[in-house]
Amino acid sequence: MRRHICAALALMFVIAGCGKKPVDASCDLAMSSFYAANYKEALPSMRTCAESGNLNGQFMLGVMYSGGFGTQQDQTAAAHWYEKAANKGHIGATKNLAIAHYKGQGIKKDFTQALKLFTVAAKSGDSEAMTNLSQMYALGHGTQADEKQAEYWAAKAKGK
Repeated sequence: MRRHICAALALMFVIAGCGKKPVDASCDLAMSSFYAANYKEALPSMRTCAESGNLNGQFMLGVMYSGGFGTQQDQTAAAHWYEKAANKGHIGATKNLAIAHYKGQGIKKDFTQALKLFTVAAKSGDSEAMTNLSQMYALGHGTQADEKQAEYWAAKAKGK
């Protein structure tokens, strides 16, 4: 009888969401607070989420530092978190890290690295990365100027 009560209580906790890991709950709180524009509340939870290795948490913490959401703008911290998420395959972080390299925001200005990262994001379907890649080929930033590649990526960005 006691075993059945314990099993029933355990099931109720799982159904009620109490079975979630603290990090999962932190990530849920961070995301909901961010999207509700409660940035000061989101920041500590987002940091916990990112530090646990959560890909979206790392990307979003980069966004928060880059835009000054709930904290002072810190492009170096933003680039750090974008790099962590990009290294694990997060496409938005890859594109944002490429932008940081292109502009030299919080990280060394490096057109060659920006080109590589934009290429990864563009090949994954990110239209903004396609547009940026087109411009890099048109201007010869990080590569030889290549009109055909510029036109190819511009057309892809427009869905042609």
